[in-house]
Amino acid sequence: MPIPTVTITTITENLTLHEVVGRRLREERHKKCWNQLQLSRVSKVSRHTVALAERGKTDVKLSTLILLSNALGCNPNDLLDPSKLEANSVKQSAPMCTDRAPIEQEELTELLHRNRSNGV
Repeated sequence: MPIPTVTITTITENLTLHEVVGRRLREERHKKCWNQLQLSRVSKVSRHTVALAERGKTDVKLSTLILLSNALGCNPNDLLDPSKLEANSVKQSAPMCTDRAPIEQEELTELLHRNRSNGV
């Protein structure tokens, strides 16, 4: 079965749904100044799966999409919506996180405990 393609007019390129999810996932992760390992730990999704998803190389299950969006504090629909892609999302490098400190170990531990207590 072919992978659906969506047209992104703001970026003027055709992207598969996998690529849209991957770029949106990376954008949301960068907003938090997290690396893939931090997202993996908070979401309980393997770093390998996060990396494959961000590169658009895997079909992300709905349950995984929900875990990732919960960890990032966004709606799962936000990760599927090509209209939410930032114009500079073609660039693969992470932004400088000067205005936000990277997640601290204490905050990471708190998030992990919160997820465990919520049964995530």
